[in-house]
Amino acid sequence: MWVTNKVSTTLAPKMIKRLHKASTNYSSWKQFNKPGWKPWLYPEQMENRISAQDCIREEQSELSTPEDESEITEADFQDQLQAV
Repeated sequence: MWVTNKVSTTLAPKMIKRLHKASTNYSSWKQFNKPGWKPWLYPEQMENRISAQDCIREEQSELSTPEDESEITEADFQDQLQAV
């Protein structure tokens, strides 16, 4: 409980003051630091974009389909446990 009181009375106000100071100087800072770079508006500007192809395993082919597990019952699972 004392930690919450300490954080909310000392650290939080300091953080708010620092954020306010940084935000007032942002416009002048941005003019000298890539003023046209806004990846939140223009996703094509992102330097390290991940494509869907990067997320596919190499050993999987485009024609392979996932295994259909809709027919598996609890008894099948128990048989597998007993075999181990």
